[in-house]
Amino acid sequence: MGTSFIPALLAIEPEPSDLTVVITGLLLVFLILILLTLIITLQGKFFDSLEAKKKQAKSAPAPSAPAPAKPVNGGNVSAAAVLPAPGAVTPEIVAVIAAAVASMEQGAFTIRSIKPVSRAAQASGRKAWGQAGVQSNTAPF
Repeated sequence: MGTSFIPALLAIEPEPSDLTVVITGLLLVFLILILLTLIITLQGKFFDSLEAKKKQAKSAPAPSAPAPAKPVNGGNVSAAAVLPAPGAVTPEIVAVIAAAVASMEQGAFTIRSIKPVSRAAQASGRKAWGQAGVQSNTAPF
């Protein structure tokens, strides 16, 4: 009985040492971290090149615009009457703002003035919707 037990013990493979397991684990973790770093770097370069192509497409000269149409009423309408001044609020913008306020307030309201906000007036440098998102996500409970 004792002679058949010894060959069975010799058939068992020895387990790896603790040091081997630790070294293998550390190497695997760092190799995967390096691989992830390379993937993220390449992805950043890819998206930067796409953005550069978009900027080049925007900066490319646009095809020549068609000749302006002749006025119907004999040409006695000035350009200032047709186009609003830069930075002016058009009646269409007033109507859109009034509709937005009416849908949000669902009650009586009065719009007293509408003024465009300049970039210098904004301390954060964000656009209005970006600033609203920051305020919404960072509001205290």
